[in-house]
Amino acid sequence: MDNELNYAWVAGFIDGEGTISIKRATHKKWKKTYHYPFIACTQATIRRSALERLQTLFGGSITDNHRPTETEWGRRLPTSTWSAACRDADKVIRKLLPYLTAKKPHAEIVLKYYEMKREGKYRLTQDDSESRDALFWEVR
Repeated sequence: MDNELNYAWVAGFIDGEGTISIKRATHKKWKKTYHYPFIACTQATIRRSALERLQTLFGGSITDNHRPTETEWGRRLPTSTWSAACRDADKVIRKLLPYLTAKKPHAEIVLKYYEMKREGKYRLTQDDSESRDALFWEVR
């Protein structure tokens, strides 16, 4: 299958079952807040072939989230999540952007995040940090 068809398939999968966002975390030792782009797709299934296809195309990782349990609706399937973060997420989003529809606004916000380069600076300025936090809230 050619790349354009693969990218269109992945974009449809992400539009329906995925998330494109900016995550915010706090460093335990230094108590500093930082942000990073994140793209993920979770699937409730016993077959992970779609997620494995995402991993083959873009790298990233697959995590098994839940064991099957009984619910009031019957047995719940286990879920697995494919994810890519930081520069890997940026690369995926750039390849999928022309094909995304529902998640395209989120993807464009994440790309704005990468346009805010630090130009060799090790530490973020207060303005940089506030700008990244504004994008975090915008994508939510």
